[in-house]
Amino acid sequence: MTLELLVFSCLALGVTTLTVLLPGVVASRLWAGLPFGLAALAGAALLSAVILGDASAAVILGGAAVAATALTHLRQRGWSWMGAQLFAMVVLASVGYLTYAALQSYDAGLGPGAMVASTLLLVLEFAALGLSVSYAFEIVDVLARRDNPRPAVARDAPEPWVALQLPTYNEPVELVQRTLEALARVDYPNLCVQVVDNNTKDEALWRPVEELCARLGPRFTFLHLDPWPGFKAGALNEATRRLPDHIEIIGIVDADYVVQPDFLEDLVGLFADPKVAARSGSPAPPATARRIRLTATASTCRPASPRSGACRLPSTGWSSPGSARGRSACRSRTACRTAARTWRRSGTTWRTIR
Repeated sequence: MTLELLVFSCLALGVTTLTVLLPGVVASRLWAGLPFGLAALAGAALLSAVILGDASAAVILGGAAVAATALTHLRQRGWSWMGAQLFAMVVLASVGYLTYAALQSYDAGLGPGAMVASTLLLVLEFAALGLSVSYAFEIVDVLARRDNPRPAVARDAPEPWVALQLPTYNEPVELVQRTLEALARVDYPNLCVQVVDNNTKDEALWRPVEELCARLGPRFTFLHLDPWPGFKAGALNEATRRLPDHIEIIGIVDADYVVQPDFLEDLVGLFADPKVAARSGSPAPPATARRIRLTATASTCRPASPRSGACRLPSTGWSSPGSARGRSACRSRTACRTAARTWRRSGTTWRTIR
């Protein structure tokens, strides 16, 4: 039965993958996606029966695949049926392969040396397939998610103040100019842009950026720190300390990132949900594959992500990005910075906020 499981699961994964490539199928509603999913599994069962000559096993495995998809869909209610089926088939094919490989290795009467080598290979394959399953989860979570987490925001609600920080270090002037000009076109009333230059020695690189900020208007401020410890995180720490107290949300924009004028309108409303600590904007060409990280004030100090480590504070203020990881109650900016240093020393891990 292990061979049948392997063959069917691989066929089901292949046919399901081809099916979700059809326009609109991967995120379709249940009534539209269910027929596609059942047809894909029926086709995989038919091919399996033809290849192996065992129709009863194909029917049983097809039913098991439908059950696995249903369980996945119940567990991930925000996914479409086809997204749940795609992920379930990835898991099923991985389990089928590992089971078949293990039985083939341990039932072959291998010697001690070959057995050790086979075991090591199985461990490596398990790790590789586990990584593939995690990647598949992330892909399906993006492509097949049907629920919209954005809460309804009252139109007369006050728009929070946002500070967009742009860290630079030895960046070409033309590159930064393109980013700043895009930020100047952002359509959001309560906005300030803080350019933070970190230890750039050549004045020919940072002076023109300072002049450009002055030309772009009062929204833009420029800060040159030299010499300054802590690299990018240290510079952002100091820059954040100098922000006005009325700033509620902080975003970090890379120097080579070109934002859309309406991106703040799309993201800021998400912070109306008190459970939201951070959001990321997805890049699109011609921007580079970077992310904008936004973090808002709240009752706990949280990092925006394992990479940025930015902290949220209560209404009194904000602490800055760095390598902090963990969770701690914060009463002030100083308390959050202290907690961040504690997290760095202790090495406590933190999960990404979604």
